[in-house]
Amino acid sequence: MINSNQERHSYIFLCFLDYLFSKNIIDKQDFIDFCESYDIRNYEKIFSRDEAASRSSNHEMHPGGAEATLRLAEMAGITKDMSVLDAGSGHGGAARILAEKYTETMITGIDNDPIRVIDAIFRSKDEIYKNLKFTQGNAYKMTFQDNYFDVIIRQHAVYGGLEEDFLSECNRVLKSKGKIAFQGTLCSKKLKATKTEMADYSYEEYCNLLTRHGFRIIETEIEKASSQLLSSISDHSSSYYFLVKNGIIIGADIVAEKID
Repeated sequence: MINSNQERHSYIFLCFLDYLFSKNIIDKQDFIDFCESYDIRNYEKIFSRDEAASRSSNHEMHPGGAEATLRLAEMAGITKDMSVLDAGSGHGGAARILAEKYTETMITGIDNDPIRVIDAIFRSKDEIYKNLKFTQGNAYKMTFQDNYFDVIIRQHAVYGGLEEDFLSECNRVLKSKGKIAFQGTLCSKKLKATKTEMADYSYEEYCNLLTRHGFRIIETEIEKASSQLLSSISDHSSSYYFLVKNGIIIGADIVAEKID
């Protein structure tokens, strides 16, 4: 049993070193010299996360925490024997919530950051999850087979200007009538022509984007998602808080089904 973050990070480090040394991938003395000169403060953000924080109302850094994850899963109609992808799984919090709730459903987490993937794997070793796995990969160009998943969950993740690539990939890897369940940050109306992040899309624009990529909207929820987004902002003097409070930036839950 791994009892703390400190133990988990120690195990990750030792396991990684054993692998590298056993395969003669790195020079031992060169690595020691590197450790002596490297600024370890680069890792403070990851190592400072504690178990209480990871189980807090803002679980794994997305608004609404576990409640929001389970609400999105219910909206998507997840049932046993399904195969579910958590796109942009980060440190694995949402995927673990789903694995605990739906014990007969296979949950796969994908993230492009290998450090987060490794951390998610070790964070999941406290319990025996027979229905959970994490993999490193690009959600804009996935290696999964066509028609592989029943549901894709996406919570405040996979940001950037490649949203059309992401939705095309979702359509490809989803089974017939498969669903994408989105929770994220959008605008209440069109503000920008160039889309470099999710908040550049208005709610209407994003729904239209889903339609253009072969999906039909089956359920949406704005009010509660926006309330959870607002409550997650700690700096009430920030411009972002002002935008959310005044309804310019909104939270949105959207579930769309793949059209055959």
